[in-house]
Amino acid sequence: MWTRINSRIAFSSSWSFFGKGPYELTLRRLAEMLQLDQVHFRGHVARIGEVWEQNHMLVLPSRYEGLPLALVESMWCSRPAVVTEVAGNTEVCVDNETGLVVPVPTVPLLADTLERAWERRED
Repeated sequence: MWTRINSRIAFSSSWSFFGKGPYELTLRRLAEMLQLDQVHFRGHVARIGEVWEQNHMLVLPSRYEGLPLALVESMWCSRPAVVTEVAGNTEVCVDNETGLVVPVPTVPLLADTLERAWERRED
């Protein structure tokens, strides 16, 4: 995906992963292999407000989802979201109003939507 995203977005931004899960080790190894110094793994955070004091946008590229708590929390903290158009995401995130919606969960469309978000970062 990094090659699809404009380099000014991917490499001038910091990307944080929160929580624990079965893919954490794989993601850590991938970030290390690709030498992505701007990718950080933060683990579990008990006070969600602290997450959004330092992070400016939620990127949730799910292929399936219920109503994600992370999305509700980001919106509660007045942070925009980039989400895929699956199940619960679009119940609370309306494209160009409360966030940006990727119409289909594919890498090219996610990259295009992240570019739209970057262009609107001053809004």
